[in-house]
Amino acid sequence: GCYRLEEYATCENPLLRSVDCAYILRMEDSPRVIDKRLVHFAKTTIVQNNAGFRACTKRGVNSTGTDLVHALRNVCRLTQGMHNILILEDDALVVESSIAPHMVAVDAFIDKGEFDVYSLGSVGVRTPTRQMHVHMHSILFAHAMIWSKGARTRLLSTREPIEHVDVHFISRLPRAFKYARPLVGQTLTATENSTSWCIVCKGPVRKLESRGARMFLWLTRKVGLA
Repeated sequence: GCYRLEEYATCENPLLRSVDCAYILRMEDSPRVIDKRLVHFAKTTIVQNNAGFRACTKRGVNSTGTDLVHALRNVCRLTQGMHNILILEDDALVVESSIAPHMVAVDAFIDKGEFDVYSLGSVGVRTPTRQMHVHMHSILFAHAMIWSKGARTRLLSTREPIEHVDVHFISRLPRAFKYARPLVGQTLTATENSTSWCIVCKGPVRKLESRGARMFLWLTRKVGLA
C-alpha cells in the first residue's frame, strides 16, 4: 500500500487527555528526526509513513500538496471511530520550554467539543483578543493540529479539489482556533512542498506566491526560526 503505520510510542499520562491518538505524517525514508517531546501529547502516537505519489499511484494526487491532503484523509479514515485526533508533521518541534500548563489549558478547551480544529502553532488572520484560545479566520501551516471528529468527517466528504489543506480547507472551517502563543513550531526547511505554497494557486499570481514562499523560508532561516 501507499502507507505504512508504526506504533511509535505510548504515554500513560498524556498532556492532552481529550485526544484519543496522535499521528505523525512522515515520508518513507525521511531523514528527519522526530522531536521526542511530541510523544507526551497523546496516549498513543503512531507514525504514518507515506510512500509518496510518485512511488504509489493515488487518485487525484499530482503534487506534494495534494499528496499531503491524501495522507490526512487516510488518517481520517483510520480514526472514524475516535473523537479528537492530533495530527503532526514530522518536522514539528516543541518551542515552548514549559509546555505542560499551556497544554492543560488547551485540553480543557477541546474537551468542551466547541471547535472544528485547534492549532498548536499556526499563523493567520485572527479575531483580536486577549483570550488564550484565539478564533482564526484563515490559517497558514497545519503541522500541529487537533482535529475534531466533525472536521475529519467533513474532509472525507469534501469533493472540491484541495491543493493546500490549510488555505483551501481549514481556513474555511467556522470554528478554527489556535493557542495565543506558539507551542509547536516546525523547522521550515526548503522542500518540494514548500516551493508550491500558494493561496490563489492560479495563473501568473502563482509564480509570485512561489517567490513569496521562498522569501519567507529565507527570512525564517535568517532570523533563526528554521
